This record gives sequence, C-alpha cells and structure tokens, in this order.
Amino acid sequence: METMTSRETTTYNNHNLSNFLETQGLASFFDKEFVVVGDVHKARTLLQNCARELEQLKKEEQQQNFGLIFPRMKEQLIDFRNEFRNLSVKANKLRDEFKSVLTICREAADIAVQWQQSKLEKESLKIAVDSWKTLEKVMEALDEEDGDAALKFVHELLFVTFPEESRVKELLQQLNSEWIRKCLEDIATRRLDSVAQIRDMLQRRISQTLEQIGFEKDLLCFYNQTQRWKKVQRLVVQLDDLQYYADKACTLDSKTSETFGTRWYLIPFCSNISSRFEYHFLSNRETARVDRPEWASTFLLERWNEMQSVLDEGIQVALDKGREGRREEEFEDAVVSFARYLLLLFGKKIAKDVSSLVSFSTNVHLPVDSQDIFFHLIDQSIQLDDSLNKYLQGRLILEPIPSSLENAHHLHPTFLATWTAAELTRSQDSVQQAITKLVKGDSEAVEEIITTLVAMCERAKALPSLSIRAQFVRLTQIPLLETLRMELLSYLQDDERYPQDHIYRCVLILNAASHLKKNLEDWKDDIFYLELCPYLTPASFSSSERKDESTLEMLSKTIIQDEIEHFSRLQKSFVSHVERILERQFRENAQPYVAVYHYFSREEQRSWVLRMLSSEDLSPELMSAVSQLRTHFNLISCVLHDTKISADIWRSLAYALDRFFFHDIILSCGDKEMDLPDMSLHSSSSYFLNMLSLKLMHRACKDFKILLETFLVFTSKPIVFFPLMHDIDSLLKLLLSESEPFDFHETDTVEQRFVDLCQQLEHLDTGEQVESARNALKEYFGIHSLHPYLVRQVAVGLRAI
Repeated sequence: METMTSRETTTYNNHNLSNFLETQGLASFFDKEFVVVGDVHKARTLLQNCARELEQLKKEEQQQNFGLIFPRMKEQLIDFRNEFRNLSVKANKLRDEFKSVLTICREAADIAVQWQQSKLEKESLKIAVDSWKTLEKVMEALDEEDGDAALKFVHELLFVTFPEESRVKELLQQLNSEWIRKCLEDIATRRLDSVAQIRDMLQRRISQTLEQIGFEKDLLCFYNQTQRWKKVQRLVVQLDDLQYYADKACTLDSKTSETFGTRWYLIPFCSNISSRFEYHFLSNRETARVDRPEWASTFLLERWNEMQSVLDEGIQVALDKGREGRREEEFEDAVVSFARYLLLLFGKKIAKDVSSLVSFSTNVHLPVDSQDIFFHLIDQSIQLDDSLNKYLQGRLILEPIPSSLENAHHLHPTFLATWTAAELTRSQDSVQQAITKLVKGDSEAVEEIITTLVAMCERAKALPSLSIRAQFVRLTQIPLLETLRMELLSYLQDDERYPQDHIYRCVLILNAASHLKKNLEDWKDDIFYLELCPYLTPASFSSSERKDESTLEMLSKTIIQDEIEHFSRLQKSFVSHVERILERQFRENAQPYVAVYHYFSREEQRSWVLRMLSSEDLSPELMSAVSQLRTHFNLISCVLHDTKISADIWRSLAYALDRFFFHDIILSCGDKEMDLPDMSLHSSSSYFLNMLSLKLMHRACKDFKILLETFLVFTSKPIVFFPLMHDIDSLLKLLLSESEPFDFHETDTVEQRFVDLCQQLEHLDTGEQVESARNALKEYFGIHSLHPYLVRQVAVGLRAI
C-alpha cells in the first residue's frame, strides 16, 4: 500500500479535530478554516487546555449556586419544623378527644351489657315464675291423682312455660346472677322429676286397678270387667302420652329410648312376669341353670302367648283411639313393645350366664368345657328372637329389630368379644379338620368350609344393628378366612420328595381356593355385605381430601373385598408353584438328553444321530421326562376343575419348555470346538452348512413335536404356545425341501438357502439393520418371534468351520 500524501494526512487530522471540537462543545469558537494550520498537534493541545479550564469554571459556578441555595433550604427547614409542631399539637388534642370518646363508648357498652343482662334476667325470672306456677299445678294434680290435669300441666311445663333444652343451656351460660341460674337449674330438675312422679302415679293406679279385677289370676278378666278396664285403658293412654311428651321434651331419639327399656304403660302388666323371671332365672335357684336356657325361653314364650289377647284387644284398641289425630309420628304396637320387653329380660339372662362362664377364665376366651354351654345359650337366644320376630312381621316400624343378643351386648361389656372369640375358635377347629380331609381327597371338605362361613353369616344376621354386625364379621369371618388362607399356603412348604402326591395336593387346594373365591365374589354383591360397607373402619388419612377420596373408595368395596384379592394371590402362588415343580422335574429327567448336546464329543453325537436317523419315536434319553409330564398332565386335567387355572399352569410350562429346548438344545447343536473369534458371520465364503449340526437340530425338532402331543389334552394347537421352537421348525422346513426325501447329503438347494439366511444376518449393528433383517426373516423364512440376534446364533451353530 502506498503511503498517504500530506494533503490526505491533513484531511484525516482535520476530520478528527472537528470531531474532537464537536465533542468538547468548542466548535463554535473557531473558524472552520482553522484546520489549515500546519501544526495540528499544537492546536489539539491548546483545545485540551481550554477544555480543562472550561470544566474548572463549571465547578466554580456550581459552588456559587450551592452557596445561594443553602440559605433558602435553611428557611424551608425552619418552616417545616414549625408546621410539624403545629401538627403535633393538633394530634395531641385529637388523642385527648378520642380518649374521651372511648370512655363514653365503654360506658355505653357497659350500659348495653347491663341492659342485656337485665333483659336476660327478666326473661329468666319470667320463665322461673311461670314454671313454678305450672309446677305447683302439677303437684296439685298429683295430690289429687288427676291424670288428665297432670298431663295438661306437665305438657305446659315441658313445652310452653319452660324453653327448650338448648335455650336453657344458653341462658345458664349467659346469666351472671347466681341465684337466678340456680333457680332455673332447680326447675329443670324438678320438671323431669315431675314427669317421673306422674309416671309412678299412673302406673300405681293401673296396678291397683289390675289387682282389683284379678288380672294376675285371669288375664282375660277384662272381658267381664268393662268399666274398670276402661279406666285401665284411660290410664294406659295417659302413660303413653306422658312418655311421648318426655321423649320429645328431652330431645331423645325415640329409637335410642326404646332400645334399652320398654313402654311405660307395659310395666304394670309385666311386673308379675318380671318378678317371676328374676326369681326363677336370675337368681341362684335350680331353675337358673346356665346349661338350661331353654327353660327361660319357654317361660317367656308362654307369657307371650298368654298376653296376645290382652295386648291386641285390651290395650292396642285404646292406644289407637288415643293416638288418632293427635300425633304425626308412628308408634309401635303394644305387641312389638311387649316383645322388646321379653327379649330384654332374656338379654339379662344371657349377660348373667356369660358373666358366670367368663368368671372361670382370665380373659374373654372361654374354657373348653364352657364353650358348648355358651353356644347352646346363643342358639336358644337366636331361636327365641326368631320365634318372636316371626309374629311381628309387618308390625315393626321402628329400628332396631328386637334382639336379646344385642340387649346382652349392651348389658355385658365383654359379651361380643367372648362370643366372637368362641365362635372363631370353634370355626377354626372345623376348618382345620376340613383342610385335613381336603388334602386327602375328600370332595365334601370344601363344602364343609363354605357351610362354616355361611353359619357365621347366619349368626351375624341375628344382630339387627349393622354396626355390631360388621364388628362381628370383622372379628370372626375375616380372621377365619385369614386362617384358612395361611393353612393352605403352608402346603407350599410340603415335602416334595414325592412330586406326584405333592402336585395332587396342590391341585386339590387350587380347586378349594377357586371354589372359595367364587363364593366370596358372589357374596360380595349380597345385601348382607353391602349393608356393612359404611361401617368399615377407614384407614388413617393425611388430609381431608385424602379422607374424602378414601371414603368413596371404601363405600365402593365390601367388607370381604380384600379377602377375595388374597385368595386370588393364593391361586397365583399355587399355579406358579406347580409350574415350577413340573419344569424342575422335566429338566431333571431330561439331563441325559441335554448331555447328548452339551457333553458328547462330535463323534459320539454323530453315532447317536445315525442310530436315531430312521427312528420316528421319542429319543430314549427324553422318554422319562415326557412320560412323567404326561402323567402329571393327566392328573391336572382330571382333578383340576377350573380350566382357566389349568391353562395358567400349562401355558407357563409351555413358555419355560420353549426356552429350554431353544437355549439348552437348539443353540447347543453347533461344534463345541469352534473358537470364539469364529462364532460370527464374516463373509459369504464362510457360509458352509455343518450337516452334523443340522442333523442334531432335526432330531431335536422331532423330539419336540412328540413332546407337543402331551399338550393335546389341553389344546388342539399347542405349537402356538411355543413361538421360539415354532420358528426353528419353520426354518428347518425351509432349509430342508419337504418335496423330496431328506437324505442328509449336501445339495445346492440347502446350501444356497443357508447362504441366503446368513447374508440377511451379516450386519446387525444399527436399529435400521435389525429391523430390515427382522422383516426379511418374516417374509422369506417364516420367522416371527425370534430376534435376529438369536437367529444369527442358530446360523453360527449350523455353520461349518
């Protein structure tokens, strides 16, 4: 490049100088022709000095401006301070005003509280005064034994003058006056006492009238004592109304109130029954024997039959007239209430007898000699419940259904635990005996187990309460199913020295498990178990969302759903166990056959193949294995009832034997003396077929086809379940022309086909190459299941060194 001329240099410096002047803001002070000055460097130095002086002038100007601004800022600060002081004074004044307003508000709040308290006291005093006046009227009616007046004033006391129980509690919490609070509490107590006093008065008058007409001696005396019986009927209606008022005023659930007691009007009629029952069956007399509960049940049934006419014609008629048009609720008939009362008496008998039986034990488990007595007691109770409930069909309105067993459960805290423990112990003994029969071939053993489970359900149905029923099932049937499952699983560890017997036991257990599972699946949709779903115990929840989700899942299952899943797993365990035994025994019996392919020298293999060349029979070395397998298959097909389970066994075994023949036999047909570097396909020049290896493979396929015949007992096309050997058979059919007899001599056809096969398997390095080889094997050689790598191993085994 040529050097720049002085004119060009001057222009270049001129351009830079102009830029410099423009950036410094000094361009306007110089003439544009200044660039003609020769000494550009001096001009630049001059300009830089000018710039420094200009910057110094700017700093001095800023200092002068700050000096002028400072006094002005000082004045502003003084004004701000004065304004702030004024605001502080105003704020203090406002705070004082707020304090005075707050004091006024507090005084107003106190006045409001005092006013509210005075209002509450006024309301409470009015309630107390009116209630005391009404209570005095009730007492006067009691003194005069005027039932109608007593009912009238007690109704006013319960529902008019005295508020509801929730309102009373609210008043007691809010009242400050101690004496007013005590007054309300006294009235609340006395009004309930007044109800009890009226009840006792009416019951006493009924008892007196019944004694006058000789009711205890002749229950049908009301036919001849019309006037006096009308008096009894009026008193019965009054007692029924009184109990209705008491239940409603105390906000008690009618179901709960009638579960543990009885209707008040029945007490005078049943006093003789109750006293006689307690004397004979709840004391230490000979008639109170624990082993004779039928005496007590017979006594109660006799009283039941005696009282039918009295209840239906003498009491129920009066109750229907008294209740007509006065109540919206439906009430039970006198007969139903009487049945509840009788079962309550028998429940006391059960509770007493169970206490005496359990007293000989340190826990809820009964001694062995007491269990028969206990179950006899339970059976008698169930019979009594059924006998009475049979008469009550269509007359039961309120729940629960009368039950002496549930009464015993409420009266004795450990009754249900004792019952379920004894029930489970007895059932487990029965199941143990049934399992012993089962493994010995008794076909009725499974039905005995089912009968035991059904008997548990029937006993649970004797408990009307669904929550108690679910508890009974959870403590009896579910543990029994667990015990049964564990006992059956223990046979997996049974002695296997005699495979035939062991397989036979396993097949019998599979039959039992399948039958039990089918019954459980049928029971799952039964109303008995569906009703128990809401009473399952939910698992612990980590959040409310999880709780809602688990609750929905719980309601979609039944109480035995888990047991169904457990028996499904038990079936799978036994199926796998039987399949493993069959496979292991087949492998052990086939060891001589495997030795021919694994351990024989090539000369020994050649002699063996030539000896078997013309034979269409099974190789002697494999005969024992196939014979044992055929025996086991005949046993399974004859004994195992469920074809789906047998299919699971033989299909799993077919899968295992397919791999056994392929990996242990077919891949062992090659020359054992071949070096590892030669165990691959290099080029077409090395694709020579080893005829001995081909003969060994052909012999293995013949033996395999004979093995397939043992599976004909289960399926007409067993080859479908042997995909690997099916592909090997297809490959041999292609290599060996079936149109001409096979003579084991080299032919161009066999060699050429083998070369074509090897060429398809030369390159398997990428996925595309593998997929291409797979498609070629399917299209030209009929190989669908074998991976190209496995086919190449087969081809390597067939290749000559």
